[in-house]
This record gives sequence, structure tokens and C-alpha cells, in this order.
Amino acid sequence: MLKAYTVGDSMYSIPGGFPADKLTIGIPMYYRGWTGVPAGANHGEYGSATGPSAPHPLSGNVPGVALQKEISGTAYYDPVRMAGWYYDGTTFYAGSTPQSIVDHVAYAKCNGLGGMMIFSAYDETAASQPLLEKILAESGKSKPADCSKYATDTWGVFGPPSSSATTNSIQASPAHGDGSGAAPYAPPAAITSRKH
Repeated sequence: MLKAYTVGDSMYSIPGGFPADKLTIGIPMYYRGWTGVPAGANHGEYGSATGPSAPHPLSGNVPGVALQKEISGTAYYDPVRMAGWYYDGTTFYAGSTPQSIVDHVAYAKCNGLGGMMIFSAYDETAASQPLLEKILAESGKSKPADCSKYATDTWGVFGPPSSSATTNSIQASPAHGDGSGAAPYAPPAAITSRKH
């Protein structure tokens, strides 16, 4: 989708595109969650779920939504799709992890973007900010020598393996959230690269 803004795409009514260095990408620090997810072959990835994760007070007591500071579990990463999630043995939270942020920052650098925007610093605790710290650390590094894996917007293979049976059950996927496109409200914070 971002390429539609930099090179243009008539499908999105963007005929000529915009200068890449005037655009930023967003890095969410909130999560979509499911519970009743079996571990399966890869720590809950593409597993079925019994329903949304429990509500949390700081994210508005909405089932299936959590801020980074409200979740538990271990961070996992799919290197093919460059997507991260947290899993605690039964609850699966799709969203940014320190490893997926490495790819987001590299994508911005390889495509000449103006920087990144986070949503939001409030989502992490003051004492532990692993996502913000990773963004800042990666932003200080040089552009990757090999940008080939960031040349398109289609990263890796999306969706469950084709051998999996498709059902009407809920699936836990680090790429698609809950499918609604809705996000909880939180005040945004911007991080952009500076040219000296």
C-alpha cells in the first residue's frame, strides 16, 4: 500500500505519487488479541481461537484489544512475513515486537521515507520501553546494505499455509488483527529522522 503513495496507483486515486521523504510509516504499540489459541507448530500462529482476549482497563476494557504494557507472553517473529506476536500458551497478541521493528525501520530507510510514527508511547511503561528503544536504536544505524527484501509492499507469504483447512473459526494471525481496521484511541507520538 505504501508504494501507492510513492509511485502512484490509480486504484487508490493517487495518480502520480508523493515524495517518499515526505511520508512516514506507523508502528503500532497496541495489539489485537485472541484467547483459547493452541500452541500448534509455531506458538499459536494461525491457530484457532475461542474468542477475543480478555479486556484490559488501560485500553478501554474492550475485548481483544491491549496496549503493549498490558500483555504478557513471549515475543515471536515470523521471518518470512516479517511479522511479530506475543503468545503465553493460550492468548495470542498480534502486533509489533522488537524484531519486527527492525524490519519496519529498515523498510523506511530502504525506501527513502521521512521516518516513522508510533501509536503511541503511552502504550509502553515508563520503566520498560522495548519497542521505543528498538526504534531509536535502529534509527541510528545506517541503511541496510541489501534492501531487496524491502523493495515491495508484499512481504513474504501472507495467510496460513495452503495445506491448512479453512473454517469459519477465528484465526490468530500476526498480519491481520481482527479484520475490522479499527484501533483504540491513544494520543500519537511522532519519531522522524533528522538530517544534519
